[in-house]
Amino acid sequence: MAILMNLGIINHAKAQLSSINSAALDSIYITSLFSSPDTVFNLHVYGHFKAASIVQATNTNLGIDHGLLISTGCANTAFSNGPQGPNNETITNSGSPIGSVDTIADSIMSLYFPFMDLYDPIVIEFEMIPSVDTLELNMVFASEEYLEYIGSQFVDAFGIFVSKANAPLSFFNHARLPDNNIISTQNIHPTHNGFPAINESYFVDNTNGLTHEFDGFTIPINIKIPVTIGDTAHLTICLSDVADFIGDTGVFFERNPSSFLEVHKQSDIKFEFYPNPASSKININSALNSACKLEIFTFRGTLCRILEITPGSNLVDLENLEHGIYLFKVTNDKNVYPYRINIF
Repeated sequence: MAILMNLGIINHAKAQLSSINSAALDSIYITSLFSSPDTVFNLHVYGHFKAASIVQATNTNLGIDHGLLISTGCANTAFSNGPQGPNNETITNSGSPIGSVDTIADSIMSLYFPFMDLYDPIVIEFEMIPSVDTLELNMVFASEEYLEYIGSQFVDAFGIFVSKANAPLSFFNHARLPDNNIISTQNIHPTHNGFPAINESYFVDNTNGLTHEFDGFTIPINIKIPVTIGDTAHLTICLSDVADFIGDTGVFFERNPSSFLEVHKQSDIKFEFYPNPASSKININSALNSACKLEIFTFRGTLCRILEITPGSNLVDLENLEHGIYLFKVTNDKNVYPYRINIF
């Protein structure tokens, strides 16, 4: 599943948070959020179409340059109620009570956070086969619940859950600080209204901030998720308002600067794919001295074909592939070389 963000970049001021024009939230992009280049597949995104956006955050005060924002409100800066700055609103309000947008998102959210009054859920589910024993994500947690609702029942629900495919679900929430506290407004805040500070060193006050709307947020937090190498892992990332739909919460996931989206720029000298877009056949010219493996994935991460690419010219038949965007992933013993190919 791909959510196309055909949204012009809105520049209200220098260093503004902004959504990326025509960026696609697909399996290729989700893969780029992790520290390892393991391909994501079986991607599903549930919730309101405005609740996820690929954003540029360079020179904002968030501490990340580029990444994915999910929100219980509007995550897209092209809309007037988006997360762009300045922070001049007391609260934001997406106004989407549970059951009004996506019943699948509702049911998944309720599964992981039962007995809660949930609103505005956004859920991202996918699978991957890890090549490392620890998956890593860098993220920033932000909320409009800061600071006025510290100590109240308004604690928005956020979780990262990982289970083995075809095995019982794991309900252990990996969205935790190094001290094992769940990441939430109640576990990260300064002293306020008689409530003592908790993990204050992670908190950043955005009162009168210029670059985004959230009243408070965390410094970048590194999430480590233990997995088994070679075993398919099923991941669920979910976020929801709790108790009401007023006061939005957002989570920024940083794109890994060394991800294969960046390697792609370096790999142009290694392979040539032409024509692109392609129809019935595509030529692949390899500048390497040894054979490589070519894997062809759909934009949702479904593996379609595995081929061998030899040094020099290779002609690949595309006749049985449906029209659409594909990931052509070439690997050898040392490197991953991914390319987006449009088949029409």
